[in-house]
Amino acid sequence: MAVLALIGAAVLWRLRRQAEAALVVIAAVGSSLLITGFKKLYGRDRPPVAQRLTVETNAALPSGHSLGSLVVLGGLATVVVLLTRRPAVQTRGP
Repeated sequence: MAVLALIGAAVLWRLRRQAEAALVVIAAVGSSLLITGFKKLYGRDRPPVAQRLTVETNAALPSGHSLGSLVVLGGLATVVVLLTRRPAVQTRGP
């Protein structure tokens, strides 16, 4: 997700959408900090070594993959919708 966030931010920067590019980068960094903080807060142990499929050294909860994906993909999707001028994609208020 970090690579996708950087690519998305680079594309936005090239399109002269610096504010949106900064938003994507800040959201990605913020989600990384949240993941680290919540893992330290919860401190849930991983399954016993005999049951593990891969080697992981950090806590099991929360899922960094889920939170990172939600933030990066959600942020990029929001920016795309807000920058799209086609009526079929635009959102309208009540």
